[in-house]
Amino acid sequence: MSPALENQETLGQPSVKEKHESAADKRQDPELTVVIEDLLEQMQEKFNHMGGSIMGKMDEMGTRMDELERSIGQLMEQTGLENPTTTPALHRNSPTAKENSEVSAPASSVEI
Repeated sequence: MSPALENQETLGQPSVKEKHESAADKRQDPELTVVIEDLLEQMQEKFNHMGGSIMGKMDEMGTRMDELERSIGQLMEQTGLENPTTTPALHRNSPTAKENSEVSAPASSVEI
């Protein structure tokens, strides 16, 4: 039989090398899956920890800012200065800050 004919007959069948590689892949797939799942779980735990840490630090910073604002107000009262006015940046979620931002539109955005 000629080599060309042999190649035509074996086109549909995997070679010995392909069979060996396929068997090795089947053994490695579960191991690889376990390793990847473990890595993803570790990453998820780190992400959750970092997210909680960041939120805790933001809460702490907000508390410290509130305390600072109160202290400044007390100092201003003691010195006889006017009460401190709050800036919209500090109280973005307040209804008056939202109303003020809606009312004070830049002149360039007003349609004629």
